[in-house]
Amino acid sequence: MADPTQVEKYRNDAALTLRQLHEVLAFLADGNEETVGYAVEALENCGAPGPNAWPRLSETLQASNSLQVYWAATLAGRMVEEHLEAIPIESLRQIEQSLGERITNVDDMAAKERIGWAITKLPAIEVATRRILESCAESASERLKRWIEEALSKA
Repeated sequence: MADPTQVEKYRNDAALTLRQLHEVLAFLADGNEETVGYAVEALENCGAPGPNAWPRLSETLQASNSLQVYWAATLAGRMVEEHLEAIPIESLRQIEQSLGERITNVDDMAAKERIGWAITKLPAIEVATRRILESCAESASERLKRWIEEALSKA
C-alpha cells in the first residue's frame, strides 16, 4: 500500500498527475481509502491527457478494479474530446474498439456508464461498436441508455 502523504502531492498538481498518470491510476486499486481518495481527487483535477497516454489508458481499461476502469474511460473520453484533431484515425479506431469490447464485460454500472460516455466523444462509430451498444442497451440503466442513444446518433 502506498503512503497517502506520497499520493497527496498529486491532488493539486495537474501536470505532475498527467506525467505520472500510470502511477496515479495504480493508486486507485490501493487498499488505503485515503490513498484512493487522493488519487481520485488528482484525476478529477488533471484535465485531459495527451494522445500519447492512450497505451497506458488502454492497459488500465482492462484492469479488474472497476474504479480504474472508470477513470481510464473518463480520461480516454477527455483525451478524445480535447485532442481529437491530434489523434490519428487508426488510434481512434483502437480507442473505439477497446471501449466497445470493455463495455460488454465490465460488471460495475458506473464504469459501464463512463465507457458509454467516452464512446460519445468519438467522432463516429463503426458497425461492430453499434451492434455492441445496441446489445448493451437491452439491459442498460437509464443513464447508459442515454449515452448509447447519443453514440448511435453519430454518423
